[in-house]
Amino acid sequence: MKQYFGIDIGGTAVKLGIVDETGKVLCKGEQSVNFDGYQTPVLDTVRKAAKEFLTAQAIPVENLSGIGVSATGQIDSRKGIVAGTCGNFPNYIGSPIKAALEQDFGLPVTVANDANCMTLGEVWVGGAQGYTDVIGVTLGTCGATGCWERYAATTALVRAAQEKNPAWTDGRAIFAAAEAGNPEVLALLDAWTDEIAQGLAGMVHIFNPQLILIGGGVSAQQKLLIAPIAAKVKASVMPAFAQGLEVRAAQLHNDAGMVGAVYYFRQTMEEKE
Repeated sequence: MKQYFGIDIGGTAVKLGIVDETGKVLCKGEQSVNFDGYQTPVLDTVRKAAKEFLTAQAIPVENLSGIGVSATGQIDSRKGIVAGTCGNFPNYIGSPIKAALEQDFGLPVTVANDANCMTLGEVWVGGAQGYTDVIGVTLGTCGATGCWERYAATTALVRAAQEKNPAWTDGRAIFAAAEAGNPEVLALLDAWTDEIAQGLAGMVHIFNPQLILIGGGVSAQQKLLIAPIAAKVKASVMPAFAQGLEVRAAQLHNDAGMVGAVYYFRQTMEEKE
């Protein structure tokens, strides 16, 4: 059975895994990409992490059929480079991901946007199997002033939370405080889910999907995040659009990007064979 190297480059971490041709993740790891405030270029960190991962897992490169990369930002998939980003993401635009990894490993490489890969992973082996019209959204790192990502990204929540309490440094800390019933955090979450729901409602009116899948590390928060967003989206759209609309967390959670990247690789490279 063929095996592939899936790499998911996010704004805070790179996730790495070996994925087989059925979409099963055989092993995986993760490493920070912003450990020094992005002074080390993200691609340098990814290349190092990829080599270390294969060494640690004792996986010979010749056992792999290719590398599928999911990457945050605007991705030029034909060239395999980062064409742009929303917001402040130093040392990332222009990164030649495809060329660098092909040079490092001597394997064919494809690169696609992370939200697209998340959705493709869910279509392949996750929560979107059998659906024809799906919107996938990842709640991750922030965007530029004035754009929806600036207010709906997880970093927007963290930024607002740290103004209230410096100890609330990430999603885990914030949701732990919410679980404990902290009224300040619950109010922040209510405002944040309003921002997310308003953006999604606009997408529903444009695309009329059967299903919205929400990915990113925080998507595991069903009660405090997914359920309120679902209720708010359905309340915000015209009744005909709300009928039959499902809003759910990505079933593959943090594996969705690397699985979808492998699916994209298989669809792009192997259909040519």
